[in-house]
Amino acid sequence: MDPWSKGFLRAGAGFLLAGLAVALAIAAKPSYTSYLRPVHAHLMLLGFVTHFIVGVSYHVLPRFTGVPIPRGLRPRLHMWSSVTGTSAMALFFGLDRRFPGEVWHWLWIGAAALVAIAFLLFLANIYRPLFGPDPEW
Repeated sequence: MDPWSKGFLRAGAGFLLAGLAVALAIAAKPSYTSYLRPVHAHLMLLGFVTHFIVGVSYHVLPRFTGVPIPRGLRPRLHMWSSVTGTSAMALFFGLDRRFPGEVWHWLWIGAAALVAIAFLLFLANIYRPLFGPDPEW
């Protein structure tokens, strides 16, 4: 299996475990629900679901189309920005909800921008496998 597929699947599994830990914290201390609910949602949807979809896409698309995912810096940047941005979004969202203030909000916006860059890198990485080496418009 491609290392990027494995990496994203492993990251997804890590986010699943983190989301589970947050869910258990909510169950143990219901008064934290208003702070931890958005953290749990980000970890499960943006973390687990998105990273699993990307990992499966990186594995399946080249096999279906015969065009490989690019190698080199772009997949590495995608992995780094996606995992870092998702983790930071969950952390800063929770901190912003618990300790309202501009600093946490701006850090959350920065993390969201990093995740947006990750999505653009994903689209750039799957462009050729989806449309072929010379797409016909």
